[in-house]
Order: sequence, then structure tokens, then C-alpha cells
Amino acid sequence: MKRLSIFCIYDADGIIDRYIAFILKELRLNSDELIVVCNMVNVQNGMELVKAYADSVFFRENIGLDAGAFKDVITNLVGWNKIREYEEIVLMNDSLYGPFIPMKIIFERMDEKNVDFWGLLKCAEFEEKGVFYYEHIHSFFLAFRQTLTTSEVFKEYWNEMPYYYDYSEAVESYETKLTHFFSSKGYTYEVYADSKSNIIEDRKNNYPQCSWIPYELITRRGFPFLKRHVFRMQPIELLQKGSLGQLRSVFEYITYQTDYDIDLIWENIIRHYDPQRLIILLNLIYLFNDNLSEISNNSLLLISFGLSEQLLEELNFINKYKSTIRISCFSELRDMNIDEYDSIGFLGYFDLAKSNDSVQNRTVKAEVYRLNSNMSHSPESLFEKNHHLGMMMIPVGRYDIRDYYCTSQLCGFWIRKTLLHVLWENRIENIHDLMVCIRDEGLYSAVYENSSYILSEVCEQQVRDKDSVLQILIDLAFLRTHTDYLYVYGTGNIADIYHDYFYGVDGYVVSDGRNKKDIFHGKPVLYFSEVNEEYKTGIYVCLSRNNALQIKPLIENKKNVIVKFFEE
Repeated sequence: MKRLSIFCIYDADGIIDRYIAFILKELRLNSDELIVVCNMVNVQNGMELVKAYADSVFFRENIGLDAGAFKDVITNLVGWNKIREYEEIVLMNDSLYGPFIPMKIIFERMDEKNVDFWGLLKCAEFEEKGVFYYEHIHSFFLAFRQTLTTSEVFKEYWNEMPYYYDYSEAVESYETKLTHFFSSKGYTYEVYADSKSNIIEDRKNNYPQCSWIPYELITRRGFPFLKRHVFRMQPIELLQKGSLGQLRSVFEYITYQTDYDIDLIWENIIRHYDPQRLIILLNLIYLFNDNLSEISNNSLLLISFGLSEQLLEELNFINKYKSTIRISCFSELRDMNIDEYDSIGFLGYFDLAKSNDSVQNRTVKAEVYRLNSNMSHSPESLFEKNHHLGMMMIPVGRYDIRDYYCTSQLCGFWIRKTLLHVLWENRIENIHDLMVCIRDEGLYSAVYENSSYILSEVCEQQVRDKDSVLQILIDLAFLRTHTDYLYVYGTGNIADIYHDYFYGVDGYVVSDGRNKKDIFHGKPVLYFSEVNEEYKTGIYVCLSRNNALQIKPLIENKKNVIVKFFEE
């Protein structure tokens, strides 16, 4: 079948990663012509990966997102005469990792289907937040046959399609309606992956399967890709839906059951996502038990110079293993000459010197227990098996999936010797800062924990879950008491999860220019500019940390407003 494939790329940093090159290679093998559209004028790195496979490359601003790119290529850059020459037109974007099988298998199977257009996966009709969505093929991969591409209906659709400037608008108007538009005109469609067994008659219980059940789709339903979107989802949302933890199983399946190079995914997610988010989403918690071997002489343990002799005596794991491990004490890490330790591969570090409390203090006792439990074994074998692993930290004591930006001081971690310059060259004040610096080196961080210690953390987490709801109720009670009107800022996933606790709110608020529903959980939705400054108004910001920081100056400039922020 004579096939033209059009592939769209966008990266906020202007970087093209190797996972894209793998997709392009597979498309190249199954296409007569491959066109790549870069929705970024300046590509900082990786252009050679595209040129190795593309017949032609077009550069444009990210106007209209991937739909806008396809519109421009079809209607202007290629033109209708050439489009109609091909038996099949494939439109694909960079929002997938994979394929985990050769794409030749996909195309050969779908070549046998007598349909007008097809895709990889469909979403059943469903209803969410009062909005109905038609059954539709996911727009990350669409293939149109000549019976459709030569029609006036197809030409009019692309000529008249507007440029979508917002992701949610593109999903609502382009992805979820394209399939229905063409099928209502009599054109037939099919998909590669068989997800029918998960479709429910009650449309309120249907859902986008690639977001919620990636492991089942890949291992049982024949969907040979992983959607990148799952890494941008809120951990609390995944927990509420019962999907948190699946990604680690997906990674293990890809690593051991397919020929796909898992490093292609690691390279991209390490660069794009907060390291603590990856720990939660991928369940990067490695357990050991007291029966494992002791710390070997390939490791070096650094101890903060400020520890008192009395406190050192409390750290019994040091005394237990001092015959097999080298121990050095320094007031500052920068005082250490690492060249004196050429034979080591990994470095352990802990610091209780920043605490002015005595050893009898309950907080210090808890820290001592944490160190004794979790620093008694070196994770050398894990470093050797996972070359993208840069640091293994012991539990930091703030293990709440809603507050995954750890601000605990540097206290208890193992690190590759090759990363010591990170500690030397940066002003590291907390463990999250260190994880970010390690991410910038292209490596990820994980948690190393004694299997017996994790039981106490489970109990701790249950207490925090209750405290989070309690804090919401306290904040809203305060705002109701001191204001005339009370609004929740945000109508996204977090607000949806906790809406049952928003007692007495007058409505919801979204940023000006955003798409909004008129009603959200029975309350009116306003633009922020519509909030009347003549009345004292309470605003409870229920957004992700990054979005909350973006709108914070806007709220602070609003007159007569009292604000509280949801602690993510």
C-alpha cells in the first residue's frame, strides 16, 4: 500500500530524544514517504535523529498543536493533489513511547481491514463532569484510506478546521469529535488494539484506558505503546482511580518481555519530570532485609563532623560494620579530597549535625532509628544493574503523595562517586534540590529502605491522609468566617477529587481565557476577572504546585481577596 506518514514533534526545550528516532525508524520502514513537522522553530539538539529517516522536515510555531501541524502539511505544504495520490495517509505525534513490536505487524494486520480510516486504540463513549464524549479513535495515531482522503468531506474538514490554542480545546473539539464526524458521513473505521472487553454499557463508567490501565493494554489487549500522558497525571488522581503503581510493572514488562530499549523512555522522563514524581509514579522504592550482605569495601561512608560522640554511639550500624567499611568525618563535604578514594564506587552520607537538639530529644531519636534501620546496607548491586540510577536515599520522613517535593535536609543517601561534583558545585540545601541536580545529569533517584521499616511508614501515611482532609476543612472554615463569598480556584483533577469536602462554596473560578464549563459539581464557574472586588472574597486555590505558582501573582493583585492554597 502506497503510504505517506506525517509525524509531529514538539518539545518545550527544543530537544529531540532518541525515543522519537525509534518511532521514525519504524515509520520509515513502512512508508513510501515520511514527513516530519517540528512544532518548534529552533531545535537545540537531536536534529540529526530526524534527518536520518525523514524525506522532508518542516519547521513551524506550535500554533494549533499537532492538529494545526497536520492541517498545514495537508492543505498547504503537501497539497491536495499529492495527498490524493497515496492509498493511505498516516498522522502520528510524539506522545507515545514504543512501539514494543515491529510496526510492520500493525500495518499488515490493518491492511486486511476493509475500512476508510483506522487507529491504534479507541475510547468508548463516556461521560465526565456532565459532558458527553463520543466513541473516538485516539488522535496520537490516525490512518486515512484513499476512499476518504479523495472525498470533499475530508478536504472541507481540514480546510475549515480552526487552530486550537489550548490542549483541552484540541482534545474536546479535535480528538473526541473527528471519529464521529467522519463516521456520521458513512465512513467506516477500526482500531488495532482490542479493548472491547473493558467497555461498559453505562457510559458514566467508561474511561480513557491508555491513561488508567496501561499495563493491561500493553500485556493483554495488544496496544504496543505507552502513552506519555501518564507521567503528567497527578499521583493523588492515580491513587484514587487505583492505577498508581502500574508503571513499574509496565517498565519491567518492557525490559524483560520485549526487545525495546527501555533507556529510550528513561532518557526522556528523567529530563522532563520532577524526580520525586518519578519515585511515586514508578514506585522506585527498593527494599532490603537484614539478611542481605553488609556494606562492602567498594563503598565509603561520610559522616557529618558535627555529630557528638554520644550520638555516634547511638548509631549502632556504624559500630557493627566499621570493620568492613571506610568511614570519614568532615565538617563540610567540600573539605574532602575524593581523589584519595579512587577505589570506591559509591558514597554514603548522613548528617544530623544541623539539629541542635540533644540525643535524648524525641525527634533525634526518631532520626537515629531511621538511620539505623535504613543505612545498614549498601545498594551497590542496584547501581550496577541500573545505569540511569544516580542516588538511593533513605526515607525522608515526609512520604505524602500529595507533597512529593521533599524539603528535608540532606540526611542519609548513597550516591555514585561520579556525581560528587554535584555536591561540590551546587548549593544543595535539601534532598529535593539534590535530586533535581542529579536529574540534570541525566540520572534518576530512588528510595532504599529496610523492608521492616516500611510498615511504620504505612501507618504514618494513613495519618497524613486524614490530616490532608482535615486541613482542607480548616482552611475553608476560616475563609467562610472572614469573607462574603467563597470560591475554589480550579476545576481540574484535584478539585474533582476533593469536591465532596468543599462545603459552603459559592462556586468555582478559572483563569481568564481558559475553556470552562458553566457548572461544576452543581456550582457556577466564573472567570477570575468576574470576581467582584467590592466584596471580601475567599479563594481556595486547588491546583497543582506549578499552576498555583503561576497564578499566585494574579491573585495577590486582586483587591479584597483572602487566599488559601491546597497543599499538594
